[in-house]
Amino acid sequence: MVRGQRSIIGASVYFPLYSDITRLHLLPELGRLRLSKLQPQHVERLLRIKLEAGLSTRRVQYIHAVLRRALSCAVRWGLVARNVAGLIDVPRVVRAEVQPLTPVEIQGFLDQVRGDRLEALYVMALSMGLRQGELLGLRWDDYDSEAGSLAVQRSSACKWRSRFRGAKESP
Repeated sequence: MVRGQRSIIGASVYFPLYSDITRLHLLPELGRLRLSKLQPQHVERLLRIKLEAGLSTRRVQYIHAVLRRALSCAVRWGLVARNVAGLIDVPRVVRAEVQPLTPVEIQGFLDQVRGDRLEALYVMALSMGLRQGELLGLRWDDYDSEAGSLAVQRSSACKWRSRFRGAKESP
C-alpha cells in the first residue's frame, strides 16, 4: 500500500505521513483482513474508533484519504473489485470561529516569554501576521534595519513541526 502511494505522489514530503498513518492506524485495525473481505462497515468502524479515541476530525480525514487512495491503486491493479473507502461519508471538520488575543493577553504573553530564545519569533508572529511556515523560514538577513523592512522570501514546509518542537524542548 505505501509503495503505491509513494509512486503516485512522487514527493518525499508525503511519504512519512502515509507511512505513519498506515503503520499507526490502518494496519492495527484492518491489517488482519484480506482486501477481498474489506467492507464499508470496516472502514466506518475504523473511523468511528479513531474519533472516539480522541483523534481530530482532520486526522481522521487523512486516515480515510490514505486508505481511499491505496484502495484506488488496488482497484487499478485488479486486486479488488471496488474501493469500499470511497463509499463512506467522512466526518466534516467544524471550523471554530477564531478568537484573537486581546491587547492585554498579548502583552501578558510577551511578558512571559521575555528573554526566551524564541522571543523574536513570538513577537513576529503576533505583530506581522505571518503564517507559521513563513515565520520559520525567516533568516536574519531578511531584515533590513536601515529600511525597517522585512522580506519574506521562503517558507518552511512540512518539517517545521519537528524543528519547532525540538527548539521548544531544548533547554
